[in-house]
Formats: sequence, structure tokens, C-alpha cells
Amino acid sequence: MLLAALLATSSAAADSFRCGQRIATTIEKWTYDRGSQSFDMVVTIVDGTIKSIRREK
Repeated sequence: MLLAALLATSSAAADSFRCGQRIATTIEKWTYDRGSQSFDMVVTIVDGTIKSIRREK
């Protein structure tokens, strides 16, 4: 019973989830407006981890 509860909570906390035969991932793009004197910054986040930070021209 305790093992089933631990397995249920660990799978629910995952950023990826299984949908049939595929594993879905979460990709977010955040844009930061740094004011009129600077370019915007675009941050790409994949499954909760920052993958890139780039300057938008």
C-alpha cells in the first residue's frame, strides 16, 4: 500500500507525461521586455529547465 502511494506521487510530479506511445514534453518561451533602450530577451524552457537565453532584435 505504501509503495503504491509513493509511486503515484512520483509519477504525478513529473514534467513529462505518457500519452499512448508518446511522451509529451512542456516547452515554454518567455519574453522579457527590458525597456526602450535594450533588446527583448527570449528564454526557452523545456520541461522546467532553461535551455536557451537569446536576445531578440
